Amino acid sequence: MTSLLHKTFPAALVLGSALWLPACGGDPNNIAVEDDETMTGGTAGASGSSATGGGGTTAGSAGTAPSGGGTTPTGGTAGMATGGSSPTGGSSGSPSCQTTTVPGCGSTVTINRNPFGPDFAWGTNGNTGNRSSYLQFITGWIGYEEFNNNPNGCDGCGLVDSLESSDAVPVFYAYYIGYAATADGFGDCNTDANLDLCTNGAQWIREHRQQILDFYESYAARTYMANPNKPTVWLLDGDFMQYTEPSQQPSPLSVAELGQLADDITCAIKSNAPNAVVALNHTPGNADEETDAFFDAVNLDIVDMVWTTGVGDNSGLINLGADAQEYNAMSARYSYIYQSTGKPLFVDTSFGPSQQADSWSNNPADVLNDRIAEGVIAANVTEPPTDYQTRVTSLAPMLDSTCQ
Repeated sequence: MTSLLHKTFPAALVLGSALWLPACGGDPNNIAVEDDETMTGGTAGASGSSATGGGGTTAGSAGTAPSGGGTTPTGGTAGMATGGSSPTGGSSGSPSCQTTTVPGCGSTVTINRNPFGPDFAWGTNGNTGNRSSYLQFITGWIGYEEFNNNPNGCDGCGLVDSLESSDAVPVFYAYYIGYAATADGFGDCNTDANLDLCTNGAQWIREHRQQILDFYESYAARTYMANPNKPTVWLLDGDFMQYTEPSQQPSPLSVAELGQLADDITCAIKSNAPNAVVALNHTPGNADEETDAFFDAVNLDIVDMVWTTGVGDNSGLINLGADAQEYNAMSARYSYIYQSTGKPLFVDTSFGPSQQADSWSNNPADVLNDRIAEGVIAANVTEPPTDYQTRVTSLAPMLDSTCQ
């Protein structure tokens, strides 16, 4: 169902998941990865199983922390509110650019559908060359520290701290499950034929469920303490649906179990970081019924966004080369995910061998406006072109508001 990649860390830690980024939001060129299979209707190893880890040194330096960029100021102009109780990014009053409070997680939670403000958000991985001075966000990877000789680490805290005085919004790829399971000997499906996440992942989750929640609770609390005045976006574990596959032994997770886990992770984060923005992953290679079943199983009321991997120039189809004849042509469209979930979309270009070329900043404004109309509010270009700043700056005044 998915395309899986792995990364080998210096400490001989092989990470099991769809896709792995270097520690500290480092250089994607240093990733050691392999493709498992190609997803029909989906990008290989892209959104479905993008690994997100968590970790770093507490309030670490900007050099080691993933960095996030943004042009919406902390405390916010254009209606963006510190702590998220006032409208975000817009004087229009549109619900998609306001924060709201809803029942959930034993009390109430704040929902922020657009933490980047009313403008289409551009980003990349890492703050090399002070990218956060002109980008709306920059991404980093968290969750690996405990398994990379840094048991009390929080590189995400360093990211948040380093961006405190900038307009940048930090974005975490958070995939603790893959890092922790790999530390217990469960590698990627393409590296360990008899002991991997595709066969043992569901059981590992059952046995370590509280450990997973404890991590997210602690990490959210620490990053919130690093800067409570700016939201942090959490892109949660990619390709949850792999744990419902028949290959899981002795038995897969039910979709209901999976949905409850997603809910509990969301609450673990939001209960400890009140202004956190949580995004669930969509795997564009999944069949329509799988996609519907997953989103039906989670409590979308407490979720802010959906994230996926896809292209900007395929007439609204998420996947490169996909067409209307695909087996999942319905759910492999941005508009379908946006309309069926009611959540805006954060899109990236993947990492490693499955990394796609930039098909976002090289588009004319009318193509991007079509994507905005389909619910896409942000594009994370892993390897930005050398003239990225010029491109996004030139496009900005021609793009529609993402407050729909």
